[in-house]
Amino acid sequence: MYIYRKRTVIYNLPPFNEDLLTRESLASYLIRLSNEHHLTVNDMLRNVLEIEFNNSSIVDKKIKLPKYIYENSEAINGFGKYARELVIALNELSSREGLNKLTFLNWKKLIPSRNLLDKKFKYCPDCLKEWNNENKLYYPLIWGLKLVEVCVNHQRKLISYCLNCNEQITFLRGKMVMGKCSKCFNLFFEGNYYQIKEKIDDFQEYVSENLKYLLSLEENHINSYRDNFIANLNWIRTEYFNEELGKMSESLQLPKTTLYEYLTGEQFPSLKRLMHVGYCLDIPTKSLLEKEGKLTKEMVKVREVLYADKKIAKRHSLDEGKIEEKLRIFLNTQVPFSLVDVAGEVGRDRKLLYNHFPILSKKISNNFLEYSKNKTSERRNKIKLEIEKAFQEMVQAGIYPSRRKIEKEVESSIGAKGVLREKELQNYWLQLKRS
Repeated sequence: MYIYRKRTVIYNLPPFNEDLLTRESLASYLIRLSNEHHLTVNDMLRNVLEIEFNNSSIVDKKIKLPKYIYENSEAINGFGKYARELVIALNELSSREGLNKLTFLNWKKLIPSRNLLDKKFKYCPDCLKEWNNENKLYYPLIWGLKLVEVCVNHQRKLISYCLNCNEQITFLRGKMVMGKCSKCFNLFFEGNYYQIKEKIDDFQEYVSENLKYLLSLEENHINSYRDNFIANLNWIRTEYFNEELGKMSESLQLPKTTLYEYLTGEQFPSLKRLMHVGYCLDIPTKSLLEKEGKLTKEMVKVREVLYADKKIAKRHSLDEGKIEEKLRIFLNTQVPFSLVDVAGEVGRDRKLLYNHFPILSKKISNNFLEYSKNKTSERRNKIKLEIEKAFQEMVQAGIYPSRRKIEKEVESSIGAKGVLREKELQNYWLQLKRS
């Protein structure tokens, strides 16, 4: 006799998770799932997932899910309650197992949450372009880590703003479409983006090589990883540093108290510090977390140059010719960049650029200022048209065009919230009322 499976409420959409380093994030999966149902993310959250949340024992009290998720958008890829509850809800509605692997839930009892996740969404336009051509557009989980700053495959820094409107991007927005900015809806991988390859420093190379192992860790073995780390670190202190805490502290460039807490198990290092320790000793992270006995004295080798922490990294020499070349490229891009963003891409302080390249820096700043003014003007003109449209429709329908009603109509139309808080737009609404 054939047994029919229970029909799911939403599609049993498979995530992209062929490779650990390019495994899809839960935020990305939610966006794709919404797009597959021809729903906005807001509608998926409000009309589908919110019902599941509030009709189950997942949460203790009734919640408004869109607000709940948007306020903590980066956290749904982490290992807190937002990630856990969303995984449970999606599993209940789709019968899709293994969605916990689209988060960092397996790190919950090992890696501290402090400074783990980046509040800014970051992306590599080259990766997105390639995946779009392969018809598998999505956002990898590791892009949400604060520690991950570069795409090693394409030798470039990850970008945290839209190249068309220069606005910073959040992980989730109500009308988000995969691969597009949620504010101007331009594709992230189209247009003039900075394409010169950067030399990726040794520490970022190390991070990329060792993240794969950390992502493969099993949650039910976490306690053994912690114990192994303490045992291995103490073994290194004895065998390599002859029990000298001060010498070990200096070599790892860690405060003595912090190192002592690692050695005694009072504290486990953050992801950045864990990578920092492994990098300084020139051993894989796996060797720090695997069972004692796999390490040998010959494997440990303290590096002379450290890149792991920018506060203690050695100063690089100034290559003025190369920096000037990059500044001229940014000066001639179709969409202007702010000098702050340019400084970040070049890897130099904004004040240093002003001191060494005052003319180019001033031109870049002025271009961006003019561009920003024009974008603000365009935005306000667009909103004014929506305000007037909503105003006229309400008057014709015999409805009083109050501030709240106008704001609600504009928000439902173009997604702009609280538009009448801006003085210029508020004055425009008052002008319509007086006419």
